[in-house]
Amino acid sequence: MTSVFRFVFLVALLASAPLRSHADILLSVAPVNSGPIVQGSTAVFEVFARSTTGNQPFSLFAFDLIVTTPAGVALTDSRGGHFTSPATNLLGGFGWQFSQTNPAIALFDGQSSGSISSFGDTNTKIGTVTLATAARTAAGGFPALPAATPGNYLMDFRNVTTLTSGFQGIPGSGSPTSFTITAVPEPSSMALLCVAGVAAWVYRRRARKK
Repeated sequence: MTSVFRFVFLVALLASAPLRSHADILLSVAPVNSGPIVQGSTAVFEVFARSTTGNQPFSLFAFDLIVTTPAGVALTDSRGGHFTSPATNLLGGFGWQFSQTNPAIALFDGQSSGSISSFGDTNTKIGTVTLATAARTAAGGFPALPAATPGNYLMDFRNVTTLTSGFQGIPGSGSPTSFTITAVPEPSSMALLCVAGVAAWVYRRRARKK
């Protein structure tokens, strides 16, 4: 499904589906591993959903997942980095797409594959997505990108759309997560760290003998 077809599909659904009063669907995202992401590596993020009041049936939801600096600058605006496969949709349906014009955006279309699912008042994992921070060469219609610039970033939701089994809208929102990309240590810095570590070990060993 192309991004254009996705947009037309969602607009048609929303045009025929006025909002009803339902519990909000709240989306959140978090990295699988805590701590900073070293430049050149990949990091997996898990996406969760819950409702504010008990179980909330749904038939389809969609959203964009975007990475920016705290000031709102997209990761790929000359800062490198991009979403990449494999990405997993635990609900079946359309799954993830990746924007060619802005690789800092991952597009998600999920559906219950014919059965109505419910989110309780605790987080339910609905999928994962991978963020790559290494440089990328141009291939398959995707542009070349530099390695991600070290710094602090936010991963947040845009254009959240959730529909009931009767294709009526459910108010939905998402909360961001913050993470840090760090530079690969220079060989000289690594050597200094090793020397410092050895010196500390020798000092402690001598102190114990006294």
